[in-house]
Amino acid sequence: MVACPSPLESASAASDEEAWESLLEVNPQLGTGRLVLHRRRRGGCAPTLSEVADHRCWSLRLSRAGGTLNLLLDPPAGDDNVCSTMLSARVGEGVEVLADGLRTYADHICIALAPTSVSQWVSKLLAPSAVEEQQEVRDLVCRPCGQQLLCPAPGGGGRATFLMPSSMWQACAEVMACEECTPLGVRHIAAAQGRVYVSPQCLVVSAADLLPEATRAGHDGLVRCCACSAVVGESQAQAEPAAQAFARQAGRPRKRLFCQEGWSRGAACRSQGVALYKHRVSMPLAAVGGADVDEDMCDALAEVTEVSAVGAQLLGLRAAGGSSRFLLVPGPPEEDAVFAQDIARTIVGAKALELRIIVPELILMGPVRHDARPAPAELGAALAEHATVSASAAVGHARRAAKVYFRRRTTLAAPTEECQWLTIPPVAFDQVCAALDDWVDKMPPSHSLSPVSGKDGLGTWLTSCLPLPPRDSSAE
Repeated sequence: MVACPSPLESASAASDEEAWESLLEVNPQLGTGRLVLHRRRRGGCAPTLSEVADHRCWSLRLSRAGGTLNLLLDPPAGDDNVCSTMLSARVGEGVEVLADGLRTYADHICIALAPTSVSQWVSKLLAPSAVEEQQEVRDLVCRPCGQQLLCPAPGGGGRATFLMPSSMWQACAEVMACEECTPLGVRHIAAAQGRVYVSPQCLVVSAADLLPEATRAGHDGLVRCCACSAVVGESQAQAEPAAQAFARQAGRPRKRLFCQEGWSRGAACRSQGVALYKHRVSMPLAAVGGADVDEDMCDALAEVTEVSAVGAQLLGLRAAGGSSRFLLVPGPPEEDAVFAQDIARTIVGAKALELRIIVPELILMGPVRHDARPAPAELGAALAEHATVSASAAVGHARRAAKVYFRRRTTLAAPTEECQWLTIPPVAFDQVCAALDDWVDKMPPSHSLSPVSGKDGLGTWLTSCLPLPPRDSSAE
């Protein structure tokens, strides 16, 4: 039997030795999942495939206790550097391990999972959007600087929230309407004062509900914060004739705004709607169980980030046009440079980012590092009784992401029909690059490899995950 160090010796050497990490990956479309385990040195950079200790000689036994898998990992025979360990991984209720679902690879171990009830398993992993749970909105602030955007509501209360109709509503209206008239096919939605309309990308409010000194709308249709000049939304207000004439003389193409035209106001509307981007504003809420309302606050829009907003936009373009290949190029608005001051990492040398969406939606939990302790002598009995010896269980927050192939391009070529050209703000471009690199670092080295050839000389392809915002009821 392998002589294992004492708990005191193990704790002193914890900072220098490898530890197990787990990542739960669920495909909601297929109703399948897998638990990925791999060893990684603490605080180290992502190793290459040749630097990783071989996982194929490890053996694994497991038991089930509710929604937790208790795993016993035995090292290869004759390896005196490591000992048998136990760890616990939270996978949720209503899921079972396949009989032949254990696979060992050079740099990781994979356990295939199958749900006993697909809808219940997936719905439990996907938490509802925090915004949709709110019956009213009291405050909306600029995320970069914290500037209050909404006027105080009459009576000191909040503004009622309503879900925006999806494009399926518009399609149904067009089917029911005749060619001469469109009684239901109105191409705009008037934002009523005192209400907040929630769509997958934005919050639509009446311009009368915004503080006059908080925002300003430009001729380009973008709404900016007066305090920090960051773009916080857009408006479909008609530009002044002089600005329109200047744009025609300059030969500039029509600007494609982030939101769809369905919410925009028509010429006959008396109320002007303003769409506030979810990834540029915050909705302060009292934290659950918080004693001090002023200190214990959370943001209901925290999971809607710059990166997830880009991911949602790419999925929308994919659903509308059918193409899964995109070329992201950093561009206007220039005033976003104020917002970019807080970015800790700047991607140097990348003029464009080429993406291919492979799996449009995944549910990820983790990765979680396990502080596993040596297995006790009564290991067999402990495993049979579903005992957990691990110091931590993989109880993570479920997040949505899309699996993509990507590469950086230092040269720009003319866009093709297969690859859509999309210009995004520089702050979003940098954060997308950083997020893709971060997931490459988190995954086993073999998971970052891509089967796409890079013989065209434009760069090497890698595999990563692009974060997505939480699901909304109005999303199709």
